[in-house]
Amino acid sequence: IGTSSNPMGGEVKDFKAFFDKFLYFPYPDYPSRVLLWRATIQNTIQHHSSSGLVMSTVVLKGVHAAWSNRSPPRIPDELDTSTLAHISEGFSSGSIRRAVENTLSARRVERMEKRPLKEDEFIGALARQTATFADDHEKFKNFTAQVTGLKETRDAIRKALAGDAEGADEKGKDKKGGKKGGKKGKK
Repeated sequence: IGTSSNPMGGEVKDFKAFFDKFLYFPYPDYPSRVLLWRATIQNTIQHHSSSGLVMSTVVLKGVHAAWSNRSPPRIPDELDTSTLAHISEGFSSGSIRRAVENTLSARRVERMEKRPLKEDEFIGALARQTATFADDHEKFKNFTAQVTGLKETRDAIRKALAGDAEGADEKGKDKKGGKKGGKKGKK
């Protein structure tokens, strides 16, 4: 297994010779990020609401009694995960998860009923995470296409499609460029 923050610095030929397989894990797209934000927030809320009961029965005795009579808090409908998904473009799923975990402490989950979650609470924690810029991401995609042979495959497909298009144009013409068909009338 090999990892690098700058794989483009190596020789493509050497990568192909050394590694048997190459896996590409793209950053999540917009719909995936919407689902990721919702699932991560909900899982963190559930984690804090269930683990908070076990931490210390002496300190949290009142909290335990309060939680035992109701279900744990849920993501408020007013929380716009679509906006969070838009601003988190270029961030990995791990960066999004860490931003949620840094924002939603056990105390914050406990206070959700009095003070509902808002999108801006996550922005500071997300800003502290590492993002990939579009040009770096494009370089990495091109490098991946070269190492995996995807670039050659795509070029061959484009060439074949271009050849088919030219072949279809040439099919109905004779050597002089006119249409075949001969004389009209009697045989």
